[in-house]
Amino acid sequence: MHQSSDIPEIYDLVDMNNIHIHDPNLSFFVCGGPEDVKSTSCISYRDAFLKTLHKSKHKDAHILIAEQLKPHFPNGNYEDLLSFEIEIASISKLVVLFCESFGSATELGTFSSNDAIADRLLIFVDDINHSDNSYIKLGPFRSLVRKYSESHICVMQTNDLNTPINNHVADLTNLDQKEFVIMVDSAINRRLPQVDKLFERSSFNPQKVGHVIRLICGLIQFYGALTIHEIQLLLEEFKVEENFVNRASDLSLCAQMVGWIDQVRGPGENYYVPKLEKKAVSFPFKKGATFSHTQIQPLIRDHYKKADNERFRIIAKAEAEISSYE
Repeated sequence: MHQSSDIPEIYDLVDMNNIHIHDPNLSFFVCGGPEDVKSTSCISYRDAFLKTLHKSKHKDAHILIAEQLKPHFPNGNYEDLLSFEIEIASISKLVVLFCESFGSATELGTFSSNDAIADRLLIFVDDINHSDNSYIKLGPFRSLVRKYSESHICVMQTNDLNTPINNHVADLTNLDQKEFVIMVDSAINRRLPQVDKLFERSSFNPQKVGHVIRLICGLIQFYGALTIHEIQLLLEEFKVEENFVNRASDLSLCAQMVGWIDQVRGPGENYYVPKLEKKAVSFPFKKGATFSHTQIQPLIRDHYKKADNERFRIIAKAEAEISSYE
């Protein structure tokens, strides 16, 4: 926020009834069996996905796994790690879940019962376990297919992948990596257009956590750099629920984890800055607004340059880094 009497704040200009949210990057939250970063061998299907990603058509996607969340827990107000995972999942482009462990079965039950996440789910299960009339097949799988589509679930053919199943566990010693990458890419390619179509004109809902996290990112993109206190003040102006306002630090952390924003230390305060050029939010201005987007943002930057040089330098550095990424 610029606190200049000559320049209106964003909430004075925006048509609050016509705000839309977007996914500013291609991010996959990948869940499933264990991984072993020290070994070249694959110990689970999820491990195989992570180790063969460089061969995939989606190799540039921002990948996040549950293990990356653990260093941040139990910081903040999350009651448990699963609560953190749920909010990360709600802002990921796809939640890629390899159903192959007790933990992934728990995530399946939680994610499939949450509409905001179920819309983004892509589940991989091997054909042997899928053929069993288990609770998972008759419960979450059946529910997802009936409510959404068959493309939510990809049944992996163990003979084609050369991954025999012993006691419900896949042996990936001789995994056909080329076939695996083709299979995974094909499943992702089927799901992405469905997700894009579903969210191409998604109206902002201040009661949905995933929408609020996108709003935080959008506000940071608009102003260039914001403190956590400023974020909270802006959320209040956008009529966001008090619970989300109080948890602004947690929600900003989620945006950091999926690569949307970053936190930098200035000489005086911590600032949140954008990491992406693609917008998380469309802020249409009211009819008759005194400024347009192309007018207001340069004015804000110029104000910072004159009145808040510390912030201006931080914004300039962040914008230069975004340009180098692009």
